[in-house]
Amino acid sequence: MLGAELCCSRAVATLEGNSTLVKILKKVVHSTSLRINVQDCEPLAVVAVQRYLSDTCLPSQPGPSQVSASYLYDVTLTDGELQTKCFLAPDLNAVVHTNSLRCGIEIKIKQCCYVYDEKRINNGFLSIEKVELGSNISPILCSISDLSALPNVFSLQGNLFYANSVSQTPLVGGRKYYLSLWNNEDPYGEMRNVFKQLELHITVDASKIITLSNLEMIWRSRLKYPPLLVRIMHKSRLRYFGKPGKKMDVPYQVYFEVADCSGMMSMVMWNDLCLEWYNSIYVGSVLFIQQYTVKPSYQHRTWPTPGDPQMKVFKTVEVCLNPREPASELYILPEKNVKPEWQLPKVRYHFISRVDLDHLPHNYTCDVIGLVIFVGRCERLRKKEGAEDFWLYRWVHIIDGTADKPFILELFSTSQPDVFEHIHPMAYLVCTQMRVVRDPDLTSSTQPYLTTSNESQLFITGLGLHKSHKGQPYTTDPKVKAFIQWTKTQNENDLLQRTVIGGYYHFPPPPVTFAQFCKDNKAETVLTSSNEVMKMIANLHYREHKRIAFLGSIASVRYIHHSCTAKVLPAMDVEEEEIFFSARSSPPSSQESDGLAQKSPTQKRKSELHQETEPLTAPIMQLPDFSPSSKFPFRRKRQQRYQTEDHDTAAVYQQSSAELNNKENEENNPNLQSCSRLCGGESHVCSVHAVQQPEVSSDNVWESDIWSEVKGQLSVHLHYGCLLPESIPRKFDYHHRELLVQQLLLHPAKHQCGMHTWSKQMEEHSSLLDHGHFEVTILGINRQFAIDTVFLPVTSTEDHRKLGLLDDLHSNTLLSCVNLGYVSQQQTTGTHESSVLPPPDSIVQTADELNRQHFICILDVCHLGEATVEVFLNQLYNPLPIAQAV
Repeated sequence: MLGAELCCSRAVATLEGNSTLVKILKKVVHSTSLRINVQDCEPLAVVAVQRYLSDTCLPSQPGPSQVSASYLYDVTLTDGELQTKCFLAPDLNAVVHTNSLRCGIEIKIKQCCYVYDEKRINNGFLSIEKVELGSNISPILCSISDLSALPNVFSLQGNLFYANSVSQTPLVGGRKYYLSLWNNEDPYGEMRNVFKQLELHITVDASKIITLSNLEMIWRSRLKYPPLLVRIMHKSRLRYFGKPGKKMDVPYQVYFEVADCSGMMSMVMWNDLCLEWYNSIYVGSVLFIQQYTVKPSYQHRTWPTPGDPQMKVFKTVEVCLNPREPASELYILPEKNVKPEWQLPKVRYHFISRVDLDHLPHNYTCDVIGLVIFVGRCERLRKKEGAEDFWLYRWVHIIDGTADKPFILELFSTSQPDVFEHIHPMAYLVCTQMRVVRDPDLTSSTQPYLTTSNESQLFITGLGLHKSHKGQPYTTDPKVKAFIQWTKTQNENDLLQRTVIGGYYHFPPPPVTFAQFCKDNKAETVLTSSNEVMKMIANLHYREHKRIAFLGSIASVRYIHHSCTAKVLPAMDVEEEEIFFSARSSPPSSQESDGLAQKSPTQKRKSELHQETEPLTAPIMQLPDFSPSSKFPFRRKRQQRYQTEDHDTAAVYQQSSAELNNKENEENNPNLQSCSRLCGGESHVCSVHAVQQPEVSSDNVWESDIWSEVKGQLSVHLHYGCLLPESIPRKFDYHHRELLVQQLLLHPAKHQCGMHTWSKQMEEHSSLLDHGHFEVTILGINRQFAIDTVFLPVTSTEDHRKLGLLDDLHSNTLLSCVNLGYVSQQQTTGTHESSVLPPPDSIVQTADELNRQHFICILDVCHLGEATVEVFLNQLYNPLPIAQAV
């Protein structure tokens, strides 16, 4: 702080009349306990939410934490006049995990404290302990054209000062860097913008260079090695190995495969050098290296496949580049300065066409190029159960003109966020070092797909140097040239008709049998109990995807026509929601509790009757509680307008994650418990809007013979049966390109002026669904738990989800449609034969043959942000063969 350009508190005093931040800071630093409850706080805008690794010992952390957090969060706020960076109490981390607290929204601070760092001189910060969430779009940010121009206000020894910019280092724990908000592999902040210049004037004495083959022979006999002159052949994604409690400034690692005239060897770069060099070293770069070390290579890692099969590979040792002891020296040479007598090998690739893929074995390594026709949303996969680390991935389809089927690509983050985030239909995409996945036990068909490896690199049209195709070594490859020639013969409008973006997408389809689904695991380790289902959904993080298997029976099925669109309800005032996000608060008083419980029997019966007779109406929405003794930490009054698409989607409703032991039960259903996220040991409910849903005719509804009796006695009933707007695939067009692409990405860490808002424009854009969906209610085998799910079958051979599914005709029962994933077209008889789809009511009525039967139900679950969760029914397995086998 002292190093920043400071102004005395007199300058800040001129803003006292308008600045909410100044008022809060002055009040908290002059309070006796350095903690205040903020009354009538004016709204503040969230500029940034930044994540970093926590410490096991946090001397600067305010008060005892109620949770054990692997990562901490700093939140930058502005009142329109000034801005300041605050520490978010770890008990509030869950509001970030669910993307409820994010950049761009409006909040009010309800309780905060000021914390001085006892290990650093003149360093302190504001810590937020209770917060109220407001508008999703802050009016303050809409009025600011340049956020960087706002001064940063802070306190030193009771006096207020401000600097020209916000500090770029974390507030707590002495960390020197922030991480990407949603994964650890992507570079973030300054790391994304550091680029080294080419060394135009360096002189290389080839007589003093050592070859890699000689280095392998003599490395044990030397302490200092001659310089290396090598070309980068492969580059891995960043590996972050930081752990809470370990004091390492920059725990990063990256592998390169380097080659000279004698062969290829691994080179590993450590720590600070990764931040300094990662964005500047590319495949094909020529490096002059001094001051390096050599060590035995780490064998338990993946190895790239050389483009030249004749190249010798040295796997016994690896070159190590360190920031110190010794400090390695690197120089990037321009290609025009590379001399032929150095005999550096050229980068070679192994491009395949789509027609080649059908004949390649599992785990084969290849490179591909194609035109993007489908790009899915970014989702996250938890690396280890219970941990806060995630893989970031998305699905993409590309075509190259050699076959009717596209390449199916599973793209994990390759530490190239600029490329990964800009993939869109009609772009030319190159993916290197991809692995073929072909396992009959995993899919119901033999449809292969490609997945990224640790050394995969992505390149796409429209970006700058080294991110797009210009100047890349592969541009001279024959198959790349053939693809470019093919694109010149295509009609752009015809290709646009094939493009799809976003929506629910799962691949590969589940295997035919549950034994294959379990693979080497026992069935009991794969199956999930009803209580575990609730907890799994409750503990989902933003955009986290999970596949759940549990035992149940089909209780009811209804088909919802999307042509019967819900009416647009007028704007209405919603009652003030008394819900808090708090790190420290007292439990509600007995009078408050009694007030919550007071509800007339007539009102309760009407509410229950409404839920029974109109089950499509939005139920209670629950938001998470984040403390063991939360009172009402969040109070929000808002005006809602509910809309649906003009022609093809039902209005959205959602009952979010599980809440256990809710005392507000319906009078006639004493065992009924609502569901909400479990955080800090208690649960919490907030009431929101009801949306008018289309009526469902009796022909499109089926119920089991026990459902009418059981549903009134349920302990828990989760409602996820509505098709959400985020689940619907949409047409792509250039006019809405930025809007469509942005909504597939994860929410950014920092607010950017001009950010698009999907919520206002999404209904205006055309959906690709021309049919309705099935709402399938699954009853737990103990008949105390039920969950409404969405089943959206494929109805057209043109559907991008048809890839990987069988083409066989089937009987179009509900069971066959769920298990095969599609509705089979029927042949009509008469003068002109044609294929038609069976009426939905005929599929619904076939559910009668499933009455009281037990199934192993496979659900796809994805958290879409805040309190919204997507639950799709993917497969129904018969448990009898498994029981007989046992």
